[in-house]
Amino acid sequence: MGLFERSNKKYLDEGSWVRRNTVRLPEPEGCTDSDFEPIRQYIGDKRIVWLGENSHGISQTNTLKSKLISFLYTEMNFKVIAFESGLSECYSVNGMKNQLSSEEIMQQSIFSLWRTKETLPLFELIKSTDLSLTGIDFQPSSKVNPLREMLQTQGELEKATIEELNLLAEYSVQWYARIGEFRAKRKRIPKEILAEYEDSKTEKLRTIKQLRSELLSRPRNQVLLVLDRYLENTAVFLNSIALSSREYAKRRDQMMADNLEWLLTVLYPCEKVIVWAHNAHIFKNFKSFTGYRPMGSLVSKRIVEDSYYVGLFMYQGTAALNHGSDYTLIKPRKKSLEDYMNHQEAEVGLIDFSQVEVKPENKWISRRTIILESGSFERLIVPNKQLDGIFFIKNVSPPNYLYNSKEK
Repeated sequence: MGLFERSNKKYLDEGSWVRRNTVRLPEPEGCTDSDFEPIRQYIGDKRIVWLGENSHGISQTNTLKSKLISFLYTEMNFKVIAFESGLSECYSVNGMKNQLSSEEIMQQSIFSLWRTKETLPLFELIKSTDLSLTGIDFQPSSKVNPLREMLQTQGELEKATIEELNLLAEYSVQWYARIGEFRAKRKRIPKEILAEYEDSKTEKLRTIKQLRSELLSRPRNQVLLVLDRYLENTAVFLNSIALSSREYAKRRDQMMADNLEWLLTVLYPCEKVIVWAHNAHIFKNFKSFTGYRPMGSLVSKRIVEDSYYVGLFMYQGTAALNHGSDYTLIKPRKKSLEDYMNHQEAEVGLIDFSQVEVKPENKWISRRTIILESGSFERLIVPNKQLDGIFFIKNVSPPNYLYNSKEK
């Protein structure tokens, strides 16, 4: 057998292994709890399930994750969903969910890129059950932080203190938007804007210190614990927002990792938790050549060992950028993860890496393999080192957003 024939046979064997080892699921819209039953054996008694996604702008991903979370809540007793969104926003609306509609809970908490028709059923579940919503990000995720409204319903803090906290939230949102305009376009922040920011930031950092000192003198309860954590997050955020994109990304992932550790040990020490974030944030055992490590690689060894990491990938179709415009996925290269997974026969497939023995026909899962980040640019990962399993969707389309274009 010649070199070409051997190479082609090896590739066919790899495709055959994918078909044999992939759990077949229907299209996300048609998935029911019984379709997710096979994942139970892989998760086992793990306390944390990380749910990634290869793009934020995929309708089918939002549907699949929302239905999987319903299964994890209903059948496996996972009681907390931690979004890649603002800590204070998510906690605040969770505390007011009896007074808010499902759509209001969603609109006031998570980033706009997930405020979709496909995600709404998850927020209907949050409203109608004891599934708790929380956030892990230090970035503002809502233009109007619901913190003030939540604190007013609690009746524990003086009006002046609540207003100080609200002004701090408004300040963070304002500068996140102003500096974010330049960051999104990869442009240098003008010196005069930086000077204005640095001047005003000094006063806000002083306010944060005073507020933390004041709150520390009060008896501890969950709300005060969250407020102290929020103030710490805000101080780090304000000290990071004007850094280079690379340094800002490092600090953000470190803060998200720290927040998750805090949620698991302080706020919800006895609950099973689901993490919703981008694949690039959840990779474990990962470090780029620039020294960047995602939050999934920054959490403690104890948390890694108590986790099941799930990535979501897609093959072809159209997705949406973070600002909402559509783009077409490029064709995956041969022997990329997407190409291998496309050998599966179902529209959606689940494959586990954690309980698989590496053999010649699946060696690609244990070596540096190309993936298409957001379906548009190539990067390398070692699949079974960075993830425990993946969902793969063959055909994708953009979400149906539940906000108007002016809010993007």
